[in-house]
Amino acid sequence: MKPLTFKHCTWLAAVAFGVFAGSATSADEVADFYRGKTIDLILSTGVGGFNDLNARLLLEHMVKYIPGKPNYVAKNMPGAGHVRASNYLYNRARRDGTTIGAFVRFFVLHQALGARV
Repeated sequence: MKPLTFKHCTWLAAVAFGVFAGSATSADEVADFYRGKTIDLILSTGVGGFNDLNARLLLEHMVKYIPGKPNYVAKNMPGAGHVRASNYLYNRARRDGTTIGAFVRFFVLHQALGARV
């Protein structure tokens, strides 16, 4: 492997600066978007279970690092083998980044195996 030349290092530094300079602008845009908004966490399980507690804990930690410091609300939608929550997320939820779904990890097999609800 050839050693990096000054030309290569200069080019890498320019690319890195461009990436970081562009991210400062986009971080401000993201902060403006999320400021004063509420993130909805749609849970496909009932209240108090292991999946419910894990998802709420993760969201509580995650919102600390989202620019704009949005609020969050967890909404449980159990029913129909987790299909109720996924249908809500797909058909009715806002598509602007303020709605997140938390499902049982094996739920994706439901559609892959051809189940219908």
